[in-house]
Amino acid sequence: MPKFEIVAMSEVQTKTATGQSRLVLEYVELIRSVGPGKAGLLTPDEGETTNAIRRRLGTAAKAMGVDLTIKNAGGAIYFWAAKRRRGRPRKVTLGG
Repeated sequence: MPKFEIVAMSEVQTKTATGQSRLVLEYVELIRSVGPGKAGLLTPDEGETTNAIRRRLGTAAKAMGVDLTIKNAGGAIYFWAAKRRRGRPRKVTLGG
């Protein structure tokens, strides 16, 4: 009989993610780490572009159902939670 355990969904997602989904999960964690009233600052590594960072942030935010404001300033990317819009909220699909 195999050994049975119950594990957290976030742990499973992190361990089973591959390729692009692993990157998206990393960006999801970055977005979650920025608290209300604060902004995040990302600077690209060697060989990485600001457009790629913006795209990954947008993908992660959409997966979380969070509205982000993303600004490019002098080779760095700033991001923060946007003010809530009126109307029906977006559907959430990724543990949020």
